[in-house]
Amino acid sequence: MKTEKVLFAIFIIGLIFKYNLWPGGSVITILGLLGIAFCYFPLGFYFINDKPVFKKKVGLSILYGWLLSIALIGILFKIMFWPGAGPMLIIGGISLIPLLIVAIVLNNKSDEESKVFNRNLLIRTSIITFLTFSFFLMPSESILKFQYRNDPKLYELKLNELNSDNSEEAYNKTQEYLNEKENEEN
Repeated sequence: MKTEKVLFAIFIIGLIFKYNLWPGGSVITILGLLGIAFCYFPLGFYFINDKPVFKKKVGLSILYGWLLSIALIGILFKIMFWPGAGPMLIIGGISLIPLLIVAIVLNNKSDEESKVFNRNLLIRTSIITFLTFSFFLMPSESILKFQYRNDPKLYELKLNELNSDNSEEAYNKTQEYLNEKENEEN
């Protein structure tokens, strides 16, 4: 659980860096979210499982870890404006709804031995489901507008790059603008 909290803190710090346009923000964001996703997918049996009920809940932990990691990767793709974010968020969100229902039922019907496991499962699933649907419903243009709120010209270029069929040409225009801006500062 401490590993998850540290990685989530790294993710939040990365977002703060990214949206303030400080160097390294994207890298820190990627490392934080990928770290959490890797904790859940291949190591879900360890990170999601509660130690006293380890042998009983391994399969459920692996399933939850796999589906939670898909949703987290979708969130990462949306934040980084990578192609494929929409389908990943849809798959993650649709798979998280039944998992959330199962987590609620398990939490309500849990015995003392598995109460901590079920409560932690419900908390993780609720948070990631909320984040998944929030990022799915949030337009990419809004994220771009917030990120480049202090540079409207760069916002327009990035928006053109995001929506352009000829993304190489739009990318080159953005890079030319960034190079000109850097030369003016020096």
